[in-house]
Amino acid sequence: MINQQYDRPLVIEQLAKSVNMSTSAFHKHFKLVTTLSPLQYQKTVRLQVARRLMLKETLPASDATFRVG
Repeated sequence: MINQQYDRPLVIEQLAKSVNMSTSAFHKHFKLVTTLSPLQYQKTVRLQVARRLMLKETLPASDATFRVG
């Protein structure tokens, strides 16, 4: 969900509910798998997408950051 909806606000409760976990359990398991918190992961995804936009579509940094949220 984060990879597909990286430009939207991150709601941990919704993510946890979608996998039938409590918020704290989701956070713990997410960090075990990715070594990042969900928010850190989303930021990483946004930075990667923005970088791709700047390189492939030659967008200015301001436009790329606006697109990725």
